[in-house]
Formats: sequence, C-alpha cells, structure tokens
Amino acid sequence: MSAELLQQSDEVRETNPLLYETLTVTAENLRLDSSPPDLSIEKGKDTPAKTPLEVAKTRAVPKAEKKSRFVGSNQRYRIDKALASGGAGVVYQAEDTVLGRKVALKELLEDLVSDEEQAERFKSEARALALLNHRHILPIYDLLEENGRFWLVMELLTAGTLSDKIGSAGTLDKGQIIKIARGIASGLEFAHQQGFVHRDIKPANILFASDGSFRLTDFGIAKHQATGVKTSHGLILGSPGYMSPEQAAGEAVDARSDIYSLGITMYQMLTAELPFQGDTSSVMAQHITRPAPAPSIINASVSKELDAVVLKMLAKKPEERYQTAADLIKALNDLN
Repeated sequence: MSAELLQQSDEVRETNPLLYETLTVTAENLRLDSSPPDLSIEKGKDTPAKTPLEVAKTRAVPKAEKKSRFVGSNQRYRIDKALASGGAGVVYQAEDTVLGRKVALKELLEDLVSDEEQAERFKSEARALALLNHRHILPIYDLLEENGRFWLVMELLTAGTLSDKIGSAGTLDKGQIIKIARGIASGLEFAHQQGFVHRDIKPANILFASDGSFRLTDFGIAKHQATGVKTSHGLILGSPGYMSPEQAAGEAVDARSDIYSLGITMYQMLTAELPFQGDTSSVMAQHITRPAPAPSIINASVSKELDAVVLKMLAKKPEERYQTAADLIKALNDLN
C-alpha cells in the first residue's frame, strides 16, 4: 500500500477509532458471493471473468463435470463446459436439448448446498430474476432442484463482460459510456420499482451479447425491500471497490446505493481506474470519508458536465445523489 493510503488509514484510526475498528472487522468478514475475491483493488481494476482453466486453478470444478452430464427432467440440459466460477457458484455453457439452444447453467457449489443461508440466497436470485422482465436484465428460464443440488437456467451471453472491455480497451468513448450507463440505469429503475436493490453493481456483472446488447446479472445478493434475505451477523455482502458508503458501513441500503455503485462503474469506464484504491479496509474507509477525485483529473477529455453527473452519483450522503434511476437517466440524456 502507498504511503498516502497508509496515511489515510491512520487518519481514520486516529479521528474515528470506532469506525476504523468496524471497517477492519467487516473487511475480514466480507463475503464476495458473486465473483472471485477482488484482488485488484490496489490496481484500480475490476477482476475479469475467469477462463475455465483459471477456474480449475482457483477452485475445483465439481467432479461430475469431467464426464458427460445432464440435468433437468428427462435429461433436458446437457452440460458442455465450465465458463466461470464465483464465490457461490459455477457457470456452465449447456445445451437445451428440447428447444435446441445454448443456455447458461449456474450451479450452487456443492459445499454450499447444505448452507441454508446460501441456498436461500440462490433461490432468491431465481425469484428476483423471474420478476424482472427487462431487456437490460439477464432473464432466467428455469430453477432446478435435483438430487439436493440447485441450478439456474439463464440466457447465455458470449461476448464477455464490461470488465473485459475496460481491460482490453482502457477508457471507453463518451457515447458508449452513456449508452451503457443509461441502459443499466433503466434496468435498475425497473428493479427498484419492483422493490429490489441489486447491491453489487460492477463491470463484471454487466454481460454482453454478440450483437452488442448488454444485461445486468448476478442478483444473488439482491435485497427485496419488503422481505429480503437475512445474512449472518457481521457479514457484509458486495464488492469493496464499488460499495456505497452506507453499504461499506453496514447500514441499510436503498436504490440510491445502486446509483452510487453505477457511478463507480462509470468512473472506471471513463478512467480505467477505481477512485479508491488500497487494501479492503482502506477502500471501505475511503468510500465513507474521502470524496472521489473528478474523472477529468485522470482523463482530461471528460467534460465538466459529465464530471458533475458522476460526482453527484458518488455523493457520500444518499440524499445528495440522484434520488431515482429515472432522475439519473434524465441527467444522462441531457449530456447528449
């Protein structure tokens, strides 16, 4: 960690020891359900999707994947290959033998099936996606429970993630950034209207199809405002680099938290960097206490108007951000 980041961490410890202690504990308890551990915060980049070979190296793919495997009624889905692995599941490419189309199968990892909380969160993702029929939200086709295992059957998108695009191209052009942000905001607006808060907006959770269309995915830790899924005491869910201040502090979140996380994602599209870098506890502290530098400081081509939109999304206090995704969409439209 740099001397500057160490100084920031020391400042938090000296000025607010309770906050420092809280962040240290929550950082240790943080669970990244939707992706491998984010080891790249210090580099300012999101963790790209894993290849099947990398998946095998980081976490063993279930043994049954090594031979021809079918799941579903009358062996409807044939598993072809592993695509990626996250903290709670493995995603496979499969063939729907009835409809003759490729699909994505997400399986809850075997060692988590007996975890009641994890199983409920997995089913919660299925229920959330089933309610969210929107062109910028990845659709679910089916939920399978077979021999004590859980599977989500989803649309298969093959053109990578937004994280991949940032990793290969660096900064994206203004038009593309606004198009992506507006599309994801429209998906969030719909989800929020149905009572869902995503809680893990980041480039790795935005998938692209070969025609250039894109979808928001991984509602595994989404929370419904009316019911929600309870989590273990002291457990914070999400990705440190993209957490809103209230999420990092373990406080209640609402739609404005997703707007903050989308702001971090826009910041990364504009600069190829995250605004807050360092170890996990330091990044979480910065989300709470340190204003984000304007994107134009890193990328001089960013206009003052675009700076203002992103910085408003990243306001520390929820009441100072755009209050709804619809408000954000209007601001993005005004940039064109």
